[in-house]
Amino acid sequence: MFQKLDSNKASKYEIELAEDQESFVETGHLDDGEMVARLALQPGFHSVWIGLLLVHGGIQGKPVGTITATAIFSAAKSAGYSEIKLGVIDTNVKGIAFWEKMGFMQIGVSSAAIGGKQCKVFVFSRVI
Repeated sequence: MFQKLDSNKASKYEIELAEDQESFVETGHLDDGEMVARLALQPGFHSVWIGLLLVHGGIQGKPVGTITATAIFSAAKSAGYSEIKLGVIDTNVKGIAFWEKMGFMQIGVSSAAIGGKQCKVFVFSRVI
């Protein structure tokens, strides 16, 4: 069973944004030990790239992604960053909808080899 995350605790997540060092953050675990969410961040000069945000399929639609994203925005802003960027594969309709709901705007299109297959990737950005 998922132990509900309290949005008031989002500011207590310790997300360290060391320049040029990828950071991994886990936001909690299910009772059986499975991870609730995992996140990879790559800080740059003025922006932080979200390289990955995985949320356990059994709890998607709950506030875990929103709480995690809000904590990222707060930590990045406190660390002096002004923008967050990320890429979403064009077939990930739920992911695109989530990031747009979180205030991200599409700023470009790129491509990436994923699993040996070339995929279209939409690039999104949000000023913080």
